[in-house]
Amino acid sequence: MDLIYMDKNGTEKGVLRNYSLDLDCGDTNDFQIAVGIYNNVLKHTDMFYIENTEYGGIIDSVKSDTRNSKIYYSGRTWRGILSKKIIRPLPGDDYYIVSGEANEIIAELIDYVDLNNLFVVPGTTDIIINTYRFNRYTDVLSGLTAMLKTANARLKIRYKNGFVELGAEPVIDFSDEIEFSQDGKIYFVAEDNKGGINHLICLGSGELSARQVIDLYVDANGNIGTTQHYFGTDEIVDIFDYPNAESLQELTEHGIRRLQELMNNQTVEVNVEDMELELGDIIAGREKVTGLYVSRPITQKIVRINNGIVKIEYKVGD
Repeated sequence: MDLIYMDKNGTEKGVLRNYSLDLDCGDTNDFQIAVGIYNNVLKHTDMFYIENTEYGGIIDSVKSDTRNSKIYYSGRTWRGILSKKIIRPLPGDDYYIVSGEANEIIAELIDYVDLNNLFVVPGTTDIIINTYRFNRYTDVLSGLTAMLKTANARLKIRYKNGFVELGAEPVIDFSDEIEFSQDGKIYFVAEDNKGGINHLICLGSGELSARQVIDLYVDANGNIGTTQHYFGTDEIVDIFDYPNAESLQELTEHGIRRLQELMNNQTVEVNVEDMELELGDIIAGREKVTGLYVSRPITQKIVRINNGIVKIEYKVGD
């Protein structure tokens, strides 16, 4: 894989040699490149890419370590750039609301947050977004990810032909054809956490007895509602303090999102070679000693390139 570096205007400067790369997609959305101290060819605001992948970004920090004779470049990946732009409601509007074909919406947002000098959205899709209301002042990456999830789609990112291409694609469920287990000699860590919160007391605006209060509960199937399912020692309760809620509806919406973070969850971490999967796609893992089986979407990719050898670790969750 050639790591090509360029200036902030997109003018290519060369191919980086003798480097190691550690890049995160889906969590911190950042990267670090390490080179020998006499291989210092990059500077702030330079960018890099690996063609036909989403592995690339912009350099925000340059660190010199003379003890180890190393230079470290770090910064935002393409996803990281999106995560640092905010979707503001239009003047006079409470929310930014969209509807229509997914790629047209993505292109509209990229133009709205002034990133169309770097990102392009080629073509259209069959993915239709019914009226969607973005959370107030959410970042572009989180907003697009949540919007596409409502249509069982995901955001695909590729550097191609001088631009970072963004587009919506359907989520692919590989769980029936890709199942990781110790029989495959593939390293993975699976966790099934049954100790999550199943009752969330949401506190909104107001004082004392006049304060907004909503109780949200999780049932045995992981659905969230207002009917209690667990009692006694099975009930696990927490508080969600949201005093800025402007209405009970807003308090409920934010409470549901918070409870989804706190409730029971299953995760899988997988180290895979010679396989490329995308964030949002669904895979499965099975641990035969405990009988644990997990089928979940990919939420994070950690890409490591060292001496030309690529290793990708996938993390799976809700």
